[in-house]
Amino acid sequence: MKIRNTIKGLFFCVVFNLSAQNNLSVALGVNTQPTENIKVNQVNLGVDYSQTFGTKFKIENELKYNSTNINYFNTDFYNSSTALSEMSNRLRFSYLKSDKMNVNFEIEPFIASANNLKISDIDVLGALNVDLILSANKIITVGASRNNIFGKTLILPTLAYYYEYSKKLNFVVGFPETKMSYSNNSRNVFALKNEFNGSLYQWNNSSKASFSQFTTTLEFERNMDKNWFVSFKAGYDFNKKYLLLDSYNNTTTDFNIKDGYNFGIIIKYKH
Repeated sequence: MKIRNTIKGLFFCVVFNLSAQNNLSVALGVNTQPTENIKVNQVNLGVDYSQTFGTKFKIENELKYNSTNINYFNTDFYNSSTALSEMSNRLRFSYLKSDKMNVNFEIEPFIASANNLKISDIDVLGALNVDLILSANKIITVGASRNNIFGKTLILPTLAYYYEYSKKLNFVVGFPETKMSYSNNSRNVFALKNEFNGSLYQWNNSSKASFSQFTTTLEFERNMDKNWFVSFKAGYDFNKKYLLLDSYNNTTTDFNIKDGYNFGIIIKYKH
């Protein structure tokens, strides 16, 4: 009971701390993923803020809500739809140990369900990693995380190599994400990203809905003014899977969805 109450507190702590933060952003996004068998439409809302304490500690908090609607075409669910909801609150604690090393710990309570969201369905993801600062423009990050990127909750290693080639161009190469960013001026940022991503939803009392894919995306972000940003993205999902799993993570239904494109737009306010 004490553990569950603590997790509930992590979900709602954002409400009581917004006024104390020195960086805050709010983002609203829509995304569509048409395939041969189904079409996935998503609307998501996120609030992200951070606070630095002195020179040694930093806290980041990201509260997200995602609403997903799936329309079926060439399946046994023809002419029907499924509504999915997800809510998460990621807390990241960073210890800036020295000029050569940072230690980062993340905990992310989340609820994801095909029915009404229930506190009793809370699960917890998280990560622990270390930043090894090789120089002013080179950083290696190593660690491990508990995540759903393959459509199942697994503990996986994480690795990233960050290299800032210039003020306009930088790279991140690693797992589960690789990204190249280029800025031709102070208002435009172009990015090419490859990533493994997935999600897991409570379907009923004994089964879950599993989504996973490998995504290549081209993104463009435009700074409209001091506080407002607009991002556009277009990409393609490879090895796309939508499965129903039993309580032992065995596949009971495979929707055999095809690979397909994805398109999205995000409007963000930063303060």
